[in-house]
Amino acid sequence: MGNFKCQICNNEIDNRNYLIREMMFGLREQFTYFQCAQCGCLQIAEIPNDLLKYYPTDYYSFSDIKPKGIFEVFKDLIKIQIIKFRLGKKNPLGYICTLFFNNYYWIFKGLCTYDSKILDIGCGNGERLLGLYKLGFKKLKGLDPFILQDIHYENGVIVLKKDISDLDEKFDFIMLHHSFEHIQVPKMTLQKIYNCLNPKSYVLIRIPIASSYAFRKYGINWVQIDAPRHLFLHTSSSIEILAKEIGFKLVKTIYDSNSFQFTGSERYENNVGLFEPYYFSKKQIKLFSKEALHLNNINDGDSACFYLYKE
Repeated sequence: MGNFKCQICNNEIDNRNYLIREMMFGLREQFTYFQCAQCGCLQIAEIPNDLLKYYPTDYYSFSDIKPKGIFEVFKDLIKIQIIKFRLGKKNPLGYICTLFFNNYYWIFKGLCTYDSKILDIGCGNGERLLGLYKLGFKKLKGLDPFILQDIHYENGVIVLKKDISDLDEKFDFIMLHHSFEHIQVPKMTLQKIYNCLNPKSYVLIRIPIASSYAFRKYGINWVQIDAPRHLFLHTSSSIEILAKEIGFKLVKTIYDSNSFQFTGSERYENNVGLFEPYYFSKKQIKLFSKEALHLNNINDGDSACFYLYKE
């Protein structure tokens, strides 16, 4: 393996190389990654020509949206109260609900409003947008280059089979929920996002983080590397470098990892694919969840929400 140049900070000195296996589908093909010695970003050395091969039609974000039962409808009513409170409305019931449910923790006062024009990049079938529509948001659009074709829902929500580079439109809030790590040219993409964002508006980038306890513990078996689909595993430093270069201001970070960083990585460490049989006791799951919460509290979880502001 040779020396590779970091696509974030351009460093090519002392970068460390890794061989990472595809384990989500248990293919066990190996791919070369390297970690930048300067900004810490872990990135694939060479993007496969047949990348679409690793996004089969049954990939989780493309699956059909199942109709909701009575219990799900009840949960939606709770979410409505939570959203109202998180957007800054005086809502005692919403406040009480947040004490028991952590839904939409990534929304806060000033991030957006019910009237905001919202774009979700890498949204798959648009399930998150449909959820937001039910909660009162109406101006919703999604992009995903990997879906089979454009999706036009009856309620007006649209998901386009497009890349952000093909879009010429302005938005009040742009979000990327675990999609930025799949993007081949993060710097160019973030510049396009900046151009598509109205002034005094936010972009939310929610991604796995290489500067985390899980990567230090599990190394090449860290589940969130997800070779070869995850092309860039950022750190807080690499995100800040990108944001500053484009003109964004990094104003807020929320760590939101969960027990998956342990359950998935334990599987891979034992040479078990993500969907292959493997057992964890309820006690283990509980301990993993408790540890994840602790890591989030000390800013060391393996997933985070970065809020970039366009002044």
